[in-house]
Amino acid sequence: MDVIDVHDYPEVYVEGEGRIVMGQKGWNGGDSAASQKARLLAVRTWWDPSYTPSGAGGSSWIGEPIYLLRRIQGYIREILPELKLAVTEYNFGGNPTLNGALTHALIFKALMQEGAYAAAEWGPPGPKDPAFYAFKMFRNYDNKGGAFEGRFIPWESPSPELDVFAALSNDTKTLRVAVVNSNSSKSQAVKLDLGPKTPAGKAKVFVLDKSAPTQIKEGRPLSPSGRTLSYTAPAYSLSLLELPLP
Repeated sequence: MDVIDVHDYPEVYVEGEGRIVMGQKGWNGGDSAASQKARLLAVRTWWDPSYTPSGAGGSSWIGEPIYLLRRIQGYIREILPELKLAVTEYNFGGNPTLNGALTHALIFKALMQEGAYAAAEWGPPGPKDPAFYAFKMFRNYDNKGGAFEGRFIPWESPSPELDVFAALSNDTKTLRVAVVNSNSSKSQAVKLDLGPKTPAGKAKVFVLDKSAPTQIKEGRPLSPSGRTLSYTAPAYSLSLLELPLP
C-alpha cells in the first residue's frame, strides 16, 4: 500500500439552511452569513485538534474535534511512515460565491500544511464561479504559469480573520505569500517579516475581492522596507504577493 485516500464532505450544519454542502439548500449549501462563516471555519476540521463546530460556526453531530488530516497523519507516522495521504474527494460548498473562493484558499493552505500528497474536488467550480479563481490564483495567477508551489511556510497572523501563509519556490528565488481576509466589511493590515533575505525588488500584488469576484486583478507593486513588507488586504479578499529573492 502506497497511499491512504480519504473523502470528506464536512458534517457541519447551520440552523435553517442545513449542511454547508449537499444540504437542504442544494449541492453548494446555503449562502447566509451564518453558512458562510461556518464554511470558512469548517476547514479547521481538517487540522485543528482544539476546534469543534458550535454556535455561530455551525454545529456537527460528531460533537468533538475532528482534525481529520492531522489525525490520519498521526496514524501514518505511528504505523507506516512511508505512506502518503491523499484527499481525492472533498467539497465544502459555496462555489458560486466569493465565500467559496476564500474557503478554497484555506483548503489549499490545509492541504499544504498537513502534507497531503494529492487532492481533487468532487463537483469543482466552473469558470463562472468565484471559487474557480481561487484555483487560478494558486495555479496561474498571472496567466504566465505563476503558481503557489514549493516549500510551505506558515505565518503568524495579527487577527483571527486574517490567514497568512507562504510558499518558497524550489529554486529559492521567489517567495509567494497568500493573504485571506475573511472580514466582510473591513480591510486588514499585515506586516510581514521576510526573514534573512532582503527582497531583490518590488512585490507584485494579485487580488480577488468583492469588486470583481470572477477576476484576478493586478494591483500596484509594493516596495519592501529592508526585510519587511507591509500590505493591507481588502475586505473579504484573497491576495497573492510575489516577491523576488536574491
